[in-house]
Amino acid sequence: MREGIAIHASRVEKTYRLYGSPVDRLIESISIGRPIRHEEIHALKPLSFNIFKGETVGIVGRNGSGKSTLLQIICGTLEPSNGRVEVSGRIGALLELGSGFNPEFTGIENIYMNGSILGLSTREIDARMDDILGFADIGGFVRQPVRTYSSGMVVRLAFSVQACIDPEILVIDEALAVGDEIFQKKCFNRLRELKEKGTSILFVSHSATSIVQHCDRAIMLDQGNVRWIGRPDVTTTLYQRLNNSSERIWSKSLIQLGQRLTKAKLNSRDQYSPSDQEDTDIPERIDNSVFFDQDLRPESYQQYPDNGIKIEKVAIKDSDNLTVNTLPPKKGFTIRFKYSCQKELNDVVFSCHISNQSGVRICGQIYPGTASKQVNFRKGDIFYISFKFEGGLLPGLYFVGGGIRTRKATDFVHRVLDITSLRIINSQDTSLIGLCNMSSGSPLLEMAGGDGKE
Repeated sequence: MREGIAIHASRVEKTYRLYGSPVDRLIESISIGRPIRHEEIHALKPLSFNIFKGETVGIVGRNGSGKSTLLQIICGTLEPSNGRVEVSGRIGALLELGSGFNPEFTGIENIYMNGSILGLSTREIDARMDDILGFADIGGFVRQPVRTYSSGMVVRLAFSVQACIDPEILVIDEALAVGDEIFQKKCFNRLRELKEKGTSILFVSHSATSIVQHCDRAIMLDQGNVRWIGRPDVTTTLYQRLNNSSERIWSKSLIQLGQRLTKAKLNSRDQYSPSDQEDTDIPERIDNSVFFDQDLRPESYQQYPDNGIKIEKVAIKDSDNLTVNTLPPKKGFTIRFKYSCQKELNDVVFSCHISNQSGVRICGQIYPGTASKQVNFRKGDIFYISFKFEGGLLPGLYFVGGGIRTRKATDFVHRVLDITSLRIINSQDTSLIGLCNMSSGSPLLEMAGGDGKE
């Protein structure tokens, strides 16, 4: 295996044989001529890629695309039907929830068992024990059988063991999705520390935000095939757009992707992005980090009683009119409200606001303005209002709300808070601070004259 590579997969395949009954399996095995009495399921079709030392790679794909099968083969818990996987270094793995733990053993006993499996001596495990217990932070439960743990406690202990043994390769299969937000942040900080030490990290996640923020590259799998390898923002954006498309468009686009990936001459980091000259339905110039994250749902959503008119739906749209909730700074967007009217209302006013996590309203709009003519509605009307915003928000998590009232009344006839989320992701520009960008240019440095006068 070439120097600098942590994982090398060469034409890896995995095929399962499904029999209608045990009798079919017996007949096939003892019959002359071996009549076929099984159906073959191709979980992985020939796929090849490299993971480099010190690199973090994310894997995205629909359920059943082969993600977990691939990780199990890399970890050695599953044998490939064809092809080979070579790894360089000790592997730590979080696969299925609770895998590798004996439910009858205490947390302490499972720590020693897992450490031994990973090749550590009792003395080496003892030296790491305080770090493991401190990171897991499950208190006295560590001396109780694992079967008494909640799913979150199991993840805490499992991640702590794997992350504190300083693995050279760490493989994670959606396990962090079970933990709470504070623990997830703690885990990703630890992953960052491991990466700085040279650990290669491979993890599966349905959170596009996590893939973009923490990965150097991303792989998109579909039906056992590698459909795309490249920058995480491009890969997740492409995956989200295809995932929200019809089955016909999805299938056609994936075929095109597969053909182009096969023809492409990949560079040393297996990067591949579409050529601007190719004729295809797949978006050629994908805006960095613009996508819809299905996991980004506000838990603080509130809806107040309606009185004759109602906010039915709210969506954030990008410049291509695609529904998104994750954007880079300086990217404009539109918040589109859908309303329905149950009775006649006159001189109605609509508002939209954006708040931060502390509930502070950063900005908003009102329609119609105070100088505009009044807007009236009849029973049964369904209509939309689009509020447009420039890209002034700085990286962070924001929430959208809105309200409806009449000019003559002070109370809302309907109101929603935190109905949808908007995440502005980190960028390379670190010259701005705060919540929003109100600057009109770069700071200007002027040196004073020799006499010190301004």
